[in-house]
Amino acid sequence: MENVYLSLSLDDTWNHPDNAGWKVMFTRWSGSPAIQETWRRASSIYGTRFQFFCNRRLGLPLPPPVAAV
Repeated sequence: MENVYLSLSLDDTWNHPDNAGWKVMFTRWSGSPAIQETWRRASSIYGTRFQFFCNRRLGLPLPPPVAAV
């Protein structure tokens, strides 16, 4: 999903008619309890821009900050 986000520049083109199918798919995906749990466990491995996109557009929580070592 992150690859689609990056390839289509969804930050800038989310509401473009050509992306309507992706918008539906991402919205359904983010509403799935299994995906929500997976996101909770793994969201920190994704790029920061994708994390913020998923939070802003899909309502998924941002991962907790990573502690400095």
